[in-house]
Amino acid sequence: MPTLGSIMEHVHDHRLAIANSIQSEITKNLPSYGQLPEAIQRELFEELNYCVGACLKHAIAGEPIADAELSLYRAQGFRRGELGIPFQDMIAAFHLSSVAVHRLFWQIANPDNYREIYAIQEWTARETPSVIDALVDGYLSACRQNGSEQPGRRLLIELLLDGRCASEAARSLDITLAASYLVLKCHLGPVALQPQQRREIVAAFHRVSGTLMRWDLDGITALLPSENDGASEVADSLVKVVSQLSGVPVRAAQAFRGAIGGIPDAIAEAEQVLGLLAFVPGPADRAYRLDELLIEYAISQNTDVVKRLADQLAPLDSGTELASTLETLYSCDLDRERAAQQLHIHRRTLTYRINRIRQLCGIDPGTAHGIALLRAALTAKRMMAPAT
Repeated sequence: MPTLGSIMEHVHDHRLAIANSIQSEITKNLPSYGQLPEAIQRELFEELNYCVGACLKHAIAGEPIADAELSLYRAQGFRRGELGIPFQDMIAAFHLSSVAVHRLFWQIANPDNYREIYAIQEWTARETPSVIDALVDGYLSACRQNGSEQPGRRLLIELLLDGRCASEAARSLDITLAASYLVLKCHLGPVALQPQQRREIVAAFHRVSGTLMRWDLDGITALLPSENDGASEVADSLVKVVSQLSGVPVRAAQAFRGAIGGIPDAIAEAEQVLGLLAFVPGPADRAYRLDELLIEYAISQNTDVVKRLADQLAPLDSGTELASTLETLYSCDLDRERAAQQLHIHRRTLTYRINRIRQLCGIDPGTAHGIALLRAALTAKRMMAPAT
C-alpha cells in the first residue's frame, strides 16, 4: 500500500489508466459523449489525460491550477460548445472525473494516507470554481462565435437552475433575462419521442417570448418569464401542448420564488410537487402548485395518518371495479358524464357504483367532506402501494 506522501505520486504514475477509467465512466453515463465519433473521443481523451496529469501535479504541490491549465479548460469548454454537447453534460463530465479520481484514492489508501487525501479534497473544493468558470467561459465563446441562439439559451438555463449569476453571459449573448421566472417541470416518463415530436414541442415553448427550456431524462424543465400574472395560465397551456404532441399524459408542476436568485428553491418545490402528483388522483395535463396540494403534503409527512386514510378504502379491496371507478371520477375532476364515458358505462351504472362506495366505506361522495376525504384516502392508498 502507498504510504503518507506517496499516494499522489502513485496516482500520478498511473494517470493513463485513470484517464481511461474516467472516459469509460463518462461515455457510459452521458450519451452525448458516448455517441461522438471515435476520432473526437480520442481527441477528448488526450485532453483528459493531460488535465489529469497537470491537476495532480498542482495538487501534490498544493498550488493553484496554473493559467495554462485554465486556458486548456476554456478551450475544452469551447470545443464542447462547438460539438453541441449540452452544457449540463459538460459539467457532469467534469464532476464524474473528479469523483472517479477521489474514489481511486480511497480504494488504494491506508490510514497513513488519510491526511493527504483530506488535503487533496480541500484542494479540489478550492480549485473547482475556477475550472467551472473556465469551462463556462469557453462554452459561452463557442455560443457567441457560432451565432446560434439555442446553445446560448441552454447555457443560461443551466446557470440559472444552478443558482449562478447569468447576467454577464446573457449580455454576451445579447439575450435579455426577465426579472423573474416561473419554473415549470413536465414529467413524461419513459416515452420515446420521435425527432419531429421533440422539434414541435421545443417550438411551442420558444413561441413564448423569453422562455428558457431544457430536456431532462424524463421530461422538460422550463423557465417562463413572469412579469405579468399570465405565466401560470401559459404553463397550463404548454402542458396541454406537450401532452397532445407527445401522445402521453403529462404530470406537471409549477413554482415561483420571485427574483432570479430564487430559481433553485422553485425547482426544489416543483420537484416536490411532482413527487406528490405521483399519488394524488385528479386531472392530468395541467401544472399544479404546492398550494393546491397542502393537504396531500401534510398527509405525506405522517405515516400513521397515511395508513388510517388508506384503511378507509379497505372495503373496496374485494374487487377493482369500485376502486377504479373512484380513480376515474377524480381523474375527470368529478365530472360524472365524462367519467361514465371513460369507463364505457351508462350514467345510471356510475350512480349505482357511487352509491355502493357510500354503503361500503361509509363516506358520501356527494358531500364536500366526503369528496375531500375520499381524495385523501386514494392518495394515501397510492402512497402505501408497493413501488413498481
